[in-house]
Amino acid sequence: MANSAPQGQEPLRQWLSRLLDLLGGLRQLDWEKRRVLSGYRGMIPHRSPVLSGDRSLVMVFSVCGFIELFFLILSGRNRMMTILVNIVFFAIAYAVSARVRKARTPNKTDDLPVTVFGRTYSAQHLAAALLVTVVLLVAYEMFAFAPVETLVVTAVAIVMGLVVGLIVTFVSVTRAARFNARADRANRESMKANAPIEENALAISRRMNDVAQALRSEYLTVFPGQYLDEEIVGYLLSLVSNYRASTLQEAINLFEEEQHRMRMERSQQQIIAEQQKTQRLQVMSTVINTAMQAATLSEIRTQGQNIAAAVSAPRTVEIRRD
Repeated sequence: MANSAPQGQEPLRQWLSRLLDLLGGLRQLDWEKRRVLSGYRGMIPHRSPVLSGDRSLVMVFSVCGFIELFFLILSGRNRMMTILVNIVFFAIAYAVSARVRKARTPNKTDDLPVTVFGRTYSAQHLAAALLVTVVLLVAYEMFAFAPVETLVVTAVAIVMGLVVGLIVTFVSVTRAARFNARADRANRESMKANAPIEENALAISRRMNDVAQALRSEYLTVFPGQYLDEEIVGYLLSLVSNYRASTLQEAINLFEEEQHRMRMERSQQQIIAEQQKTQRLQVMSTVINTAMQAATLSEIRTQGQNIAAAVSAPRTVEIRRD
């Protein structure tokens, strides 16, 4: 491993020329790898049955929904009062259950999120609040009306809720099984089509790793990282080839003087150029760091899925009329 850049016009010219070839080769390999992975087929994830398999929530919501519906239908002229009572009961039940859940499970992370009017709630929390609301409602109905009729209506609503819940669960499980079967067939075809793509991408990754290793061993400890750009290295090479500099320090100083002069003459354009240079340096740094990592099949698949998703994503095209 060299401790410093070579001295003299010809050794330095050869040294910079090899650096330029390595950077250009790494950029070309990165482009080639992205082109290969652009044809990667993404895998279709499996679809879980209703509410991620939590069928008890389906039963709770279905039974409570039918009880609420039956009492609203039978309330007649007192329907508005029933609605107001439900709102009050639900608010109380929601607040109390929130405190209980927070006290018992302060760091609960396995709740099923449900979005209602743009806000996200816990399905388990809503089910608990709704269940308490229904119990309070049944007690209120028994106190306000005939207990026997209230119990009969509640029993019928529970039976219908259970039947509907079972039907919904069965349909959900059946549809999920059919979807997963189609997804398995599509994924097998995708894996078969992705096999040569992954093989080519792995081969390119190994070549990129070799180039990155050469860069690291020969240049990254000697050549300043802020100048590790093809255009900059090409300019430094031209300074050395034209006998304007015989050392790396002289070439970099001349480059900085030229940059300062350009900034003074074209400040706005130079700002844009500096931004573009910074972006290129960031891209090159990312490519080098990625290439330095061991090329694995899982990394290739992840990159392929990301590139395939980016290629298939919709794009907005702006048409300007002069």
